[in-house]
Amino acid sequence: MNRFALSVVVSLAVGHSILASEDTIGPNGINSAATGLTGFGGFIGQVEGFRPGKPGHDTAADCCNADVNPFLVYARDHEADVNEGLGDEHALHVASVMISSQDTIGMPGGVSAPLGVAPEAALTSSAYILPDIVSLHQDAALAAQAIAPVVLATNMSFGVPDEDGSPLDGTSTLSSFIDWSTRFQEVLSVVSGYKSNSFSWLGSEDSGNG
Repeated sequence: MNRFALSVVVSLAVGHSILASEDTIGPNGINSAATGLTGFGGFIGQVEGFRPGKPGHDTAADCCNADVNPFLVYARDHEADVNEGLGDEHALHVASVMISSQDTIGMPGGVSAPLGVAPEAALTSSAYILPDIVSLHQDAALAAQAIAPVVLATNMSFGVPDEDGSPLDGTSTLSSFIDWSTRFQEVLSVVSGYKSNSFSWLGSEDSGNG
């Protein structure tokens, strides 16, 4: 049986806005500033169409945030070259919810808590949208597989395009990969996406992803 020691935070993706509930990260939730649950020593992953910039590695304008510094960055199945895999701001916003070290001031009770859920965790982020993209399902699976050796849990947060043509019924390539990865790579995948303004199920009942 797989064993995971995790704190799970639900974020909502609406357009390009990513918000972490203060009830989740603040005094009524994880409250890492007081509890010490900062993710120290933990290795977590992020798979999206694009990836956040890494300070000191990437040079594109406005790609990086000093408070959001991934441990490793990948472009699908290899470590990313400078600026490779950068795109919209969605990946940076999601990464900030996961690991930002910036303080949030003025929370209930006057408490200051880290903005990120696990500000001391090591984040490995992988982008799957490259010039030679084949399909969302196949390329996202490749991106997740590449980082699996260095992570215990992976967040996948993206909208699912109709162009892929695969039914989201637990039998698609991505669903099958997630089930396989859970069993054999012992990686927990937390998947969030939207399609036609409604949430879609990506994993099967066996993997518990959705």
